[in-house]
Amino acid sequence: MWRKNRSTKATRSLLWITLPPRKPPMKSAILIGMLASAIPVAIFSVGPLRAADVADANAEHPLTEEEKMQEALHRFAAVLEVPSKSKLAPNPPVEVRFDNACTALEKGLEMPPGSLRQKLPPLAEQLLKDPDTAALDRASALFVTGKYADAETVALRIPTDGKALELAGRCDMQLGDTDHALIHFRSAAALVNQQRAPLDWVGIQRDIAVVLLNMGHLDEAESTWRRVLSTQLANLHAEHTDILNTRSVLAYTLSREGKFGDAAAQLREILTALEKTRGPEDVDTKIARQNYERMLKASGGRP
Repeated sequence: MWRKNRSTKATRSLLWITLPPRKPPMKSAILIGMLASAIPVAIFSVGPLRAADVADANAEHPLTEEEKMQEALHRFAAVLEVPSKSKLAPNPPVEVRFDNACTALEKGLEMPPGSLRQKLPPLAEQLLKDPDTAALDRASALFVTGKYADAETVALRIPTDGKALELAGRCDMQLGDTDHALIHFRSAAALVNQQRAPLDWVGIQRDIAVVLLNMGHLDEAESTWRRVLSTQLANLHAEHTDILNTRSVLAYTLSREGKFGDAAAQLREILTALEKTRGPEDVDTKIARQNYERMLKASGGRP
């Protein structure tokens, strides 16, 4: 049986996926495609998974191997890449997506490389065979084994549970049902108080924003990303990875709307933060500089 989760700092691992442009202006099609390939979009869970915060939590309350496996089971859906329907962004094989998710979790939870790829599938199968497995554990195990429809069914049987609703939404995303995913994410959002749990609120709003972006509802996506960014800035330091992540996908959203000047401003903030924290020669800093210069040029300015 699983031990009860400890209360730790919010933790999240970022997943980098490509969201292709939808009917961009002709002059910017190449630019947006290049920008999209370097923009992270995280599919979030109620508790944000960040590697740095996991390290802090481990320093104060070291997690046991069993607890790390439990975290991995419940976080897996948050880091599994959502399949793209666009021919511009062909989907990697299922095995690659699975391995990428395991790698992200291993880094965040400070586990040996390759350990989750070896241990998580047998754990999921074991939980599914146990009649006493808790409902959310069972739904998470079904997700890990790729049985998304069954996982959603089990999750939706859990009454008034935000994590279960988010898992149901992620099942729908894997199944390509963005309409139902949005319903589940918004239902989960209704259970979280922004003032009392701002980072939990942010996590669910990012779920919603990603769905809106995938659906092509750019105005709504932009306004949601801006609310997310405002809340993050009030609760995290300006160079925090989550804030840079949000700025990058906000820039991508703005570029798809043709708001190249606003997009360039967000990319400039990312570049400034990376130059400060990682230095001008870091590979991510160089990519950020290229993205900023291209977007600035598209907006009519000069690098």
